[in-house]
Amino acid sequence: MKKRIRCVVTFLLVLILAGCANSENETMKDTNQEAIILTYGYIDIYDFKDLDSSIQEQIVSFNKSQNDYYIKIVKYGEDNYADGLKALNADISSGKGPDIIEIPNETLLHQYGAKGIIDDLYSYMNEGEWPQREDFMENILYSFETEGKLYGLTPFFKILSVIGNPDYIQSEQVTFTQLKEMYEENKDNDDITVYNVLSKNFLLAQCIIPSIDSFVDMENKSCDFMNPEFQELLEFSSQFDMINGFEVIGDIVSVQEDTMFLYYGGVMGCFREYTHYRELTGNSGLLIGFPSIAGCTPEITTDFPFLCINSKSKHKDAAWQFLCTFLKDSYLIDDDKLNNSRGFPVTQRGFDGVAGMQIDRTKYASGEGNDTDITGITISYPNLSVTQEDVEYIKEIINNIKRPSEYYGEIKNIIEEEIDSYWNGSKTVQDVMEIIQKRAQLYLNEI
Repeated sequence: MKKRIRCVVTFLLVLILAGCANSENETMKDTNQEAIILTYGYIDIYDFKDLDSSIQEQIVSFNKSQNDYYIKIVKYGEDNYADGLKALNADISSGKGPDIIEIPNETLLHQYGAKGIIDDLYSYMNEGEWPQREDFMENILYSFETEGKLYGLTPFFKILSVIGNPDYIQSEQVTFTQLKEMYEENKDNDDITVYNVLSKNFLLAQCIIPSIDSFVDMENKSCDFMNPEFQELLEFSSQFDMINGFEVIGDIVSVQEDTMFLYYGGVMGCFREYTHYRELTGNSGLLIGFPSIAGCTPEITTDFPFLCINSKSKHKDAAWQFLCTFLKDSYLIDDDKLNNSRGFPVTQRGFDGVAGMQIDRTKYASGEGNDTDITGITISYPNLSVTQEDVEYIKEIINNIKRPSEYYGEIKNIIEEEIDSYWNGSKTVQDVMEIIQKRAQLYLNEI
């Protein structure tokens, strides 16, 4: 009898435990079913390029902040851009593309936008909701547009420029013709350096490539690289030597006073960099655009990837909600952003917030402020001197940018590939111009 009772009790316990297990599994199943999965896809470019750590942190934070959506990371390729791009394109073509697509460069951004693969993000900026276009720094969105549409969002930007000595340069726009005239007039003058860096590869990057838009008509898909002005660019560059990489000739500090154009690395992404080079030019240096055919103002760029929304996504509102987390003060305004090599924040509040923190740091370091001005900030660069005038000047530069930085990625590659044969003497300048013209026109016909 006791044995029978023990068997019955054991049987009941088994049923109860089984029921609990089933109930737990059902609960987990229900929870998983309730959370809608969003996919975040990125291309694994190099062996040292994994998903950006700050993006990973945003994904984790987003997943923890609510129960409706869960972002799953999808990596395309393995240390190889071409393989990763092929795999991503295959998923997009089959309708399995990620909801959120990370695009690493402007060439691919423009291509995907033109093909309708990614949405125009302006369509998500609804009236009365944050963010609006007015919430961004003036001209920043404009600089990343493609024919009036914004296909990718990036939280940081940088300024492309060189520094002009105001003793010789009075405008933020200098043409190639002006640069050439200055060089011809002063090349035998040992007391004046026209450019602290003059070489074939620097002129390619700073004069020839920025002049592409003078020879390309994207609207009509035509080009004119047989133009005498393009020939003049090539011939001027050929007289100089090549420089290994982007090594600057001489001591940048020693050439400041007698140098018309000062190359400092080309890309400025934080107030620390600006104040450093301002001081090199006696606190009066101008940020100017690269000397191109038409003359251009400084330009806007970024080395942060573009975050885009798949036009076929079924969860676009959630994807947009995630993208907006990169525009919040909590992401953009912190100590790391003061000297962040990623760039200036794209929002007005973010830019002003980081600027204010930098000014407060300067006051504290000089004894004018107190530690309450910079709570939580480590004084890493006590000798920095950032003023409100610096901030206003950089804002003025940004506001005066007159055109978007058109990205002629493929045409740029064509010029870079063909120009060497002229520089090394294996082809004439006319031969190279004809090849560039044919290849560039073929590319324009195909896009």
